[in-house]
Amino acid sequence: MKEATDRAALLSQKIIEARTSLMLLRQTHPQPRLTIPLADDKLADQVTEMQTLNDQVQAIKQKGKAEKARVKSGALEVENLRIEAAEVEKAVETSQIDEDDSRLVPLYDWSVYCYVLYVCTNLSVGTPHPLPCNIQYQILRSHIPRLRTSCD
Repeated sequence: MKEATDRAALLSQKIIEARTSLMLLRQTHPQPRLTIPLADDKLADQVTEMQTLNDQVQAIKQKGKAEKARVKSGALEVENLRIEAAEVEKAVETSQIDEDDSRLVPLYDWSVYCYVLYVCTNLSVGTPHPLPCNIQYQILRSHIPRLRTSCD
């Protein structure tokens, strides 16, 4: 009998310790407590969210690769344009055309003279003209001395 009372005392002590630890656990983890069905639902939601985020990461990586390719092709095009511009600049330097080319002034005077002569001859026929006759005459008169000196 003594054994039975000792055993009962030991078991009642273990029950009190279990209740105390259960009470501590409930205080540590207040309501709402996570149950197995709630944990399964939360896991399913997290798996879905992780899959969505993974898909977004893959899409962003693909966009990044496409942008890198676009930038690379743009850089290649810019480099080709730089080479082409350097070639054009080199060609311009080798041609050495001056703004005061002595051949251009007589050609300009001759073309103005021909235009004025054309307009004045058409006035006698009666065709419409862009300038009044007195302005055309002034232009023709100012160019005749230069034309005479350049033609001689």
